[in-house]
Amino acid sequence: MGLMGNESPAGYLRELWAFHEWRCGMVQSVMETLERPKWDEQLTGSFGSLIQLLNHLAWAEQVWFERIRNHPMPPRLNLEGPAIFETWQQANAQWRSRLADPELAPDQRFDFANSKGATYQMSLTEIVVHLVDHATYHVGQVMNGVRGLGGKPVSTNFIHYLRTQQKK
Repeated sequence: MGLMGNESPAGYLRELWAFHEWRCGMVQSVMETLERPKWDEQLTGSFGSLIQLLNHLAWAEQVWFERIRNHPMPPRLNLEGPAIFETWQQANAQWRSRLADPELAPDQRFDFANSKGATYQMSLTEIVVHLVDHATYHVGQVMNGVRGLGGKPVSTNFIHYLRTQQKK
């Protein structure tokens, strides 16, 4: 159990994604404890509200998934309430399915254009690590917002994920 216990780079990515999905579930659990109107309350930070942060997180996963498929960038999300979690779970499931492919090549490189049209190339490993790292930053903002709105945030750190897996 744990990232370094995996025998292959593909196993590493699958474990990293399992952590990410666990963390997304923790975010959903915390959000469900807040009264729904609080999801839309204005906050300081990168995005104006918790729901806007959640839309950004789910959309980022969709964007990167479409990039590895060489498809156009999907439109930005503007979902309300629990629908955001359904969409986020679907995006997570697409990634999980892709990472479960026995032919997975973690070093496969993908060409893409960012939102400003600049072109880049990244490996699948770099993309997955970026997505998980990106979510770490914004999940921290979500938990800070939850605290500021009177809710009780939870730890979504990797060590807590490992401990929950050891209890199973």
